[in-house]
Amino acid sequence: MQTIPETTTTVNFDAALRLGAAQATCRYAGEAARIDRGLVLALNGHVTLQPDGTALVTSAKDTEIVYTVNGHGDCPDAARAPEGRCKHRWAKCLTKRAISRLAALAVQPSRTTGAPQPVRWYASYTRPDGETVQGIATHTPRGYLFAADDGSEYCYASAHALALGGNVAIAQAKRAEEEAAGGLVAIVTGYGKAR
Repeated sequence: MQTIPETTTTVNFDAALRLGAAQATCRYAGEAARIDRGLVLALNGHVTLQPDGTALVTSAKDTEIVYTVNGHGDCPDAARAPEGRCKHRWAKCLTKRAISRLAALAVQPSRTTGAPQPVRWYASYTRPDGETVQGIATHTPRGYLFAADDGSEYCYASAHALALGGNVAIAQAKRAEEEAAGGLVAIVTGYGKAR
């Protein structure tokens, strides 16, 4: 099981998951228990969204068991659940909605054209084999698109597999500001072009 990194983005993601669960419970009151169990799966990082639209959801009881969810689940409860909405299907739904909700918030206007553009983050990505690589994650409507610094990775990554760092646009603007002022030393010490 992957651990959730402690970042502001994770807090926002958890809040988006909980909001989605509350909305789903209002609409599907009879399925509150399955929604709650799906929320727990999503909060604990058991959901991995795939580029083809399916999701791999790890069982809560046995982490060796992974269910494939694509419009329907293949777990034993899917046959009993109303319209096949088992906790694994709810976990996928809540995760996708949370990502979409955050993607809508994670768009900033371009400095040159004013048109909305996706926000890019410096990120660490934990691969399924446990190795961590550095790169840039771009928030898209389908989730995070991760590009490794060394060029070895270019994939959609689960929000739970990413530890987001600074906003790329903000960091680049800050660097440009420092260079225009003669560098960080000039800003701090007062020597150089900044005078």
